[in-house]
Amino acid sequence: GGVVGGIDAGEWMKYKNVWVPITGTYKIEYKVASAITTAQFTLDRNGVGLGTLSVPNTGSWGTYTIISHNIYLTAGMQDLAIYANSGGFNIDYIRLKKI
Repeated sequence: GGVVGGIDAGEWMKYKNVWVPITGTYKIEYKVASAITTAQFTLDRNGVGLGTLSVPNTGSWGTYTIISHNIYLTAGMQDLAIYANSGGFNIDYIRLKKI
C-alpha cells in the first residue's frame, strides 16, 4: 500500500478487474486528506458515474479522515475509477464493504 498524493483536477485512477462476489449494496470508504475545502472526485464503474464526493478540509495533507457512500454493484468483475473533478487531496486507501 501507499498514499496517492497531490491529486490535481483532471487526474484519475483506474482499478481494473475488481471482483465483486455478491450482487448488492456496498459501502465504499475512502481514507482522504486535504488542506483545502474545494477538493472533489467522482467514482465511476465501467464508464458510469456512481457518485460525487467532496473531500473535507482535514487540517493538513497528513491528517486523514474516512468519507463514504453506498453503491449498488452486480456480481462479477468491475472496472472502478476515481476522477478528480477538482484537485488538492490525497487518498490513502479505498475499501468496499457489503452491507
